[in-house]
Amino acid sequence: MENINLPVVATLQVFNITETEATCSGNVTNQGGSNVTVRGFCIGQQHNPTINDVTSENGSGLGEFIHQFSGLAPGNTYYVRAYAENSYGVAYGGEINFFTGGPKWLHYDNGENHDGIGLNEGGDFDVAIKFNPAQLQGYDGWKVTKFRFFPRSGLPTTYSIEIYTGPDGTNLEYLQDVLFVTANEWNEVVLDDPFTIDASHALYPGYWVQEQSPGDFPAGVDEGPAFTGQGDLISTDGAPWQALSIINPALDFNWNLQIFISNASGEEKLLNTVIKDDPHQKGENTKPLQVSSSNQSNR
Repeated sequence: MENINLPVVATLQVFNITETEATCSGNVTNQGGSNVTVRGFCIGQQHNPTINDVTSENGSGLGEFIHQFSGLAPGNTYYVRAYAENSYGVAYGGEINFFTGGPKWLHYDNGENHDGIGLNEGGDFDVAIKFNPAQLQGYDGWKVTKFRFFPRSGLPTTYSIEIYTGPDGTNLEYLQDVLFVTANEWNEVVLDDPFTIDASHALYPGYWVQEQSPGDFPAGVDEGPAFTGQGDLISTDGAPWQALSIINPALDFNWNLQIFISNASGEEKLLNTVIKDDPHQKGENTKPLQVSSSNQSNR
């Protein structure tokens, strides 16, 4: 039975996460049966930390409060809860977990190029990899700052970096032309405007291949096996994302595509906006894709 004499406290968010630091915010909304004498946060590497674990003390009474934990171990998952104490006992807010990771590359491929993929008849198409909200929880508010991909063709084929979001990857939120491309090697592209990750939505980083010639195979892939529906998404204008390994089971590969994410302490979290004039809107076009690899064409 709920003790109505205990305070009511909420754990609001964890932000400015680095390899060794994290800032937490909380709020006491009701003091309960007596005044709150101390409030703060409990932190640990197990679920549901309590005041018997590492704690902070951040004032008393009603209202919001924050605390920056330092000296955390890099590369670890931490669990944090706000707490508030009055003469009747201690109340806890909900639990939030976060990961003390430094800047890193996110990808599905093995880092080596094995083959190239193209449309049988040539034309334009998109490739992407997908990260679900559960995969992004430790990176909420982090920024995508760079892309790395392996184009197998140069001019007249051109490329544009893109980021889609949403459950089906239909919201184009970032588009940037790649001005200089070197074929048959890794190309690294720095984003003109770092893209802020919203971990409540799926993230579809990718690139747009334009003016592929028939018989060409511009999109580099590893040797697999594919992370089907995550490491191997492909689409054409007006078409939904499809898994390459389902369209053509012989193409059991992941795109040579990687994104670099970082979380510099103190950076403002900017909101991303959907690009309304998407030049190749994802829709309900279900025309079958005809794709193949350079190895298939040489058999």
